[in-house]
Amino acid sequence: MKIQKSKLFLILGSFGIIFFLTFGVFANSLDQNSANLFSLNNKQFFSSTIEESFSSLDITPFIQKTEDGSANYKLIVTDKHDSQLNSSYSYKLKFSSEDNLVGGIFNSEFNLNAGESKEFSLMVVSRNMGEGLFNVQLIGEDSNSSVFGKIIYLFEGQLSGDSFFEGKGYILSGNESIGYPLELSLLKNQKGLVGKALIDGEHYLIDGDSFSEEINFKLVRFGSEEELGSFSGRLIELGNLKIIKGIFVFKDSLWEVSLSGINEDVFPEDYEIEIKL
Repeated sequence: MKIQKSKLFLILGSFGIIFFLTFGVFANSLDQNSANLFSLNNKQFFSSTIEESFSSLDITPFIQKTEDGSANYKLIVTDKHDSQLNSSYSYKLKFSSEDNLVGGIFNSEFNLNAGESKEFSLMVVSRNMGEGLFNVQLIGEDSNSSVFGKIIYLFEGQLSGDSFFEGKGYILSGNESIGYPLELSLLKNQKGLVGKALIDGEHYLIDGDSFSEEINFKLVRFGSEEELGSFSGRLIELGNLKIIKGIFVFKDSLWEVSLSGINEDVFPEDYEIEIKL
């Protein structure tokens, strides 16, 4: 009987050892698979949310002012791959603008060795007076970069004559729902009134005349004779204060105009005065 019990315990013990070893290996396999799956998911998550940039693009200067509509910028392209790699990478520079600007880059398609930098010259031409924005994009095999720049086209034409009016104000729609800032510079010569206007950041030439207090002029675009608007009003002088008020036809709408100016010659340079119309 004792021998039978010993055999029974031996058999049960053997099954227990086999079960433990089998379950332990299976459980260990599950744990390893779970760990690998977790690690894989973490790796996928990491790589999908953080992208390493292998290039950079810089522009200098960011803003340029010009009197002839053109300006030059310097672009600096840097490859950020490991410099120990004996590899070459292809790049392309692409210019774009929604402000009617034209950009030219010599050798816009090129190769860089790992860790190499290179400078490029960018010429930007503006066809309209005022400010214009542009974008330059660096397109690479495994990374993209981009920069923005600005060009300001100023008018410095030779307008001769006696100072007539220089001031600032606004134009206001008939229902007073829309308004734009306005700066006006007027000279008087043998031809009448000449000058320039700045309306909401856009520059225009002025051609007109005056009689007594009455003022009439038209707005034309720089470099053309296209009439874009007309003004009819009067100049009011209150001592050293000058005020222009009238009606402005602009963008197929009627606008009320109110401008104020001061004869600066009668005041010292550090004199300041606030005018509220």
